Amino acid sequence: MEKLTSKRQNPLVRDIMTNIKFPMINVSDETWDTEKDYDSVVLYDKYIHSTDEEYFKNDYYNNSFVDCDGVVFKVVDRQLPNRMRQIFRFIPTVCKVELIFEKTGKRMTVEDVRSKILSLLEKLDPDESLNDWIMSVKKAKTIKGIIVDKDD
Repeated sequence: MEKLTSKRQNPLVRDIMTNIKFPMINVSDETWDTEKDYDSVVLYDKYIHSTDEEYFKNDYYNNSFVDCDGVVFKVVDRQLPNRMRQIFRFIPTVCKVELIFEKTGKRMTVEDVRSKILSLLEKLDPDESLNDWIMSVKKAKTIKGIIVDKDD
């Protein structure tokens, strides 16, 4: 397994991180696994709460996410918390692992994101809540509205 290194000290990476408009949604997946953690589909900030390398590699590493402005970013690394925070990881929100992103140079429009999300939703087993979700995606006016069902 490839050893990931921290890019946290790189000022360019810090600049990229401050320009991300959360929430973001994963646009790499061709299907959504119902067993997959919802947090790996929608990101509300740059942190995950697991230090497990397999979880990171399977659900985040090299995945592309689109932010509310339509800018596509790829997860290229993670920054583990200090040793003390890792010791107390059993306390919720204490152990925050920072995801490190890079810009892909790609953009997605509202219609691109809508089309992508609808294609993913249509592959899931239908039920009432899924139908409601599909309707909210169809009605959304912004990328943020597609991601969190709330247009600003």
